[in-house]
Amino acid sequence: MSNAQHELQSVNNAVTTYTNRNTNKQQQINELQSRSRLDKIAKKQGLSLQNDRIRNVNK
Repeated sequence: MSNAQHELQSVNNAVTTYTNRNTNKQQQINELQSRSRLDKIAKKQGLSLQNDRIRNVNK
């Protein structure tokens, strides 16, 4: 294998590694932001939702 091919393979491997890391980090973010997790933490802290005070904002 030529030097250029070896270098290309090395770069491709690095890209794959970082892509996988990013995917894993995004999954962790999604889990940490999940509604059920946030509700559980809020309840543990003594917080509750008051439906009459909730507003939806659209862009």
